[in-house]
Amino acid sequence: SCGCKQNRSTKKQMAEIRDPESLKSTKPTAKSTTGVRGVYFRKNKGSYQAFINIDKKQKYLGSSKDFRKAVALRKEAEREFWGK
Repeated sequence: SCGCKQNRSTKKQMAEIRDPESLKSTKPTAKSTTGVRGVYFRKNKGSYQAFINIDKKQKYLGSSKDFRKAVALRKEAEREFWGK
């Protein structure tokens, strides 16, 4: 068996993924290497990039070699778009 039946998502999980409010979470994802949701390190460029999801689309916020600046970009966008 390929194992595909073991990895099926439940209807509840799929509904949560489709819910635009769930995209507003500030909790880091399980695969996060930086510990900050929406901030990723690009090894090939040696910089951190910040993104945010708006209307189910990923919006690029900018990049910086300084982790704190990338986090600030993300936090500023959260306040601007989500009021958090």
